[in-house]
Amino acid sequence: MDPGKHVQNTLTVEEITDNVSLNANYLTRLLKHCTGMTTLQFLTSLKSKLLPCF
Repeated sequence: MDPGKHVQNTLTVEEITDNVSLNANYLTRLLKHCTGMTTLQFLTSLKSKLLPCF
């Protein structure tokens, strides 16, 4: 998955899991456990960090 291609697009959990071969529920729980953020919070944070690069 090319992060630059998706920086300004809205990604869904299903689109992410299709690319990383994880179950959507598992990814959601994993992100919450590891980062303390929901999937939406994590993606928003990631986009804000990547956006200046593009």
